[in-house]
Amino acid sequence: MSKRCKVDKLTKENLKALSQILSDDSAFYSLQYTSKCMEDMTSENEEVKLNNPIEYTLPDEFTETNRTVYSPFLKDNINCFCKINGFEELINLIQTHQLGVKAIREVLDICLAIKSYLKADFKFQIFEAVVFKIIDIFKGYTNETLKAITQDDMEKFVNCLEFLLEEIYTDKKQIDKAIQELELGLALLYIHTPYIEKRVQGINILISKVNLVNKSNFPCSWKRKAFQNNQDVWLTSDKYLEWLTKYNIFSLFFGETLHSEIVVKYYAVLSFLYSKDKLNEKHLELIWD
Repeated sequence: MSKRCKVDKLTKENLKALSQILSDDSAFYSLQYTSKCMEDMTSENEEVKLNNPIEYTLPDEFTETNRTVYSPFLKDNINCFCKINGFEELINLIQTHQLGVKAIREVLDICLAIKSYLKADFKFQIFEAVVFKIIDIFKGYTNETLKAITQDDMEKFVNCLEFLLEEIYTDKKQIDKAIQELELGLALLYIHTPYIEKRVQGINILISKVNLVNKSNFPCSWKRKAFQNNQDVWLTSDKYLEWLTKYNIFSLFFGETLHSEIVVKYYAVLSFLYSKDKLNEKHLELIWD
């Protein structure tokens, strides 16, 4: 990429504009054009070459050569963004800032809009960096930030990250591992907050894992994209038991954060622990006390 042509520093404030420019849902991109107009826009004549600094066809490193182009305008904009080091700036922004919910939503919107236009190796480079940095950002959120994120938003974020992982990985268990670990990490963060609503959300995530590994049907409000095949699931009963034991979930349930309004939500997880002989008489006495 040319060093003389570089995008201005990308900031959280102009992410919204960028997400609108690189959006395949834009009404402008979905307009219908005459065949003559399309021929003019994709012309390779000398006038275009001389007067337009942007290539009409994306370089091989950026786009699949056999792809049917949805919009030459969107393709041009993606190409331009590539040429001026825009994706490098986007990754730098994610890696150097603790992005809020709004900014993360815009980054995900950008990735989802352009995913079909990028060649596999370039897409892998961009999406892998984006997904795992966003996961790190979630882990660093304060209680106040977590309080402001609705369950609906968080479910959408998790599902979007899963969609992006599916774009770059073929191993379904590898994808499931990343998402399961993210959800379990969120559950811990939620349970440690002082907010009852968030703690309930964390417990619901844990209940969803009981339902997954035991094929049970305990009431649970946490939703995730449905699995196409049970063999794709990385989280097993043994792995989940190991995780619950590692983070001493029983003590967390009945420690300083114990609240009478949410004790009833513990049943599914406690039932799972009991079925695995992980609750002794002292545990049971503490429950009844």
